[in-house]
Amino acid sequence: MVAKTNIFMDFNNITQRIGFFISKEILKTPADVTDAIKELSDYSFLPSAETDDDDENQSLRLELTTKDKKHIVIVQGKNINVIRNKMADEEILDSIQKHLDTASGIMEKLKVKFGFEVANVAVECDYLTEATEFASKTLYKKYMSDDDIPVAWRFNRLYKRTAGVANEIICMEHESCMRDDVQLRYEDKPTDRLIMELSWGTVFEKTPTEELISASFRYFFEQTTAKIQLYNGL
Repeated sequence: MVAKTNIFMDFNNITQRIGFFISKEILKTPADVTDAIKELSDYSFLPSAETDDDDENQSLRLELTTKDKKHIVIVQGKNINVIRNKMADEEILDSIQKHLDTASGIMEKLKVKFGFEVANVAVECDYLTEATEFASKTLYKKYMSDDDIPVAWRFNRLYKRTAGVANEIICMEHESCMRDDVQLRYEDKPTDRLIMELSWGTVFEKTPTEELISASFRYFFEQTTAKIQLYNGL
């Protein structure tokens, strides 16, 4: 018997994003921006701040990046996003749990300073691999029975999930898969690739406990790992 070829072993994680949806807007004045930058000074970020001119309330946006662009923090409105990017072809991103530890530390520093609560949390992981014809056809036919395979395509699926012992974790799961020419930040030109975007976000109606937030992250990470292993094994 011929062993099944594992065609997706090169599905590489290129982006990890942790999102915190908080109870109030914290950047209301330039002084708030300055305070936020000071609170995160231990992370060696390079700051930039700008006003959203399309917002009647002139909301402030703070973006902090490391010099190598690997880590980005964006604070705007009631959102805090902490992003980890792959910036070299040979680079392998650390586990999403390690990125969560960094993101949680950043969030906690801002929480102590500005006194907000975390209302919901989200995780997004992006993966890609080379779009060989065999790989592209196999993945495309997971979604469609059509034998006429286009050269570029995209599929989206959105689910509402409950998890936990008492279904206490309530979240939306988004899965996006596509074939397209993609150019990464460190590359000179686009390359034909398969891209998998996996994201989960809670939709709690009441402010969750820290234990529920932690349980939600554990569930997200388990699902991310299981999902990408499923695609790697097609």
